[in-house]
Amino acid sequence: MKKILSLIMIVCLILVATACQSGPSTGPTADPNKVHKLKVSFAAPEFSTTEITAALDRIQEASKGRIEFVYYYAWTITSVPTVVDDLNNGVCDIAALPINEHLNLFPYSYLITYT
Repeated sequence: MKKILSLIMIVCLILVATACQSGPSTGPTADPNKVHKLKVSFAAPEFSTTEITAALDRIQEASKGRIEFVYYYAWTITSVPTVVDDLNNGVCDIAALPINEHLNLFPYSYLITYT
């Protein structure tokens, strides 16, 4: 009985191992030189976002040109009521989302206190 059970387990392991093998890739490969342009929407004017733009610029430099951020200030490509829909529809890729204006999307935001 133990021999039969051992044989069944070995056969199962072989089947699992062969099923997990990856076959040759026939799909298109990603271009390593492609530049990804991300649109960033800020609620504040340019002079108020120097710290965050400096951080994003460091990300851009670390990516060696593969990531590029395009900045839009003072809700120029989106607005407070439509920012969530604009993020979902690709109008902008990154946005400052005021959670106090979208309480239905962030039900636990009342736990945040402003001091």
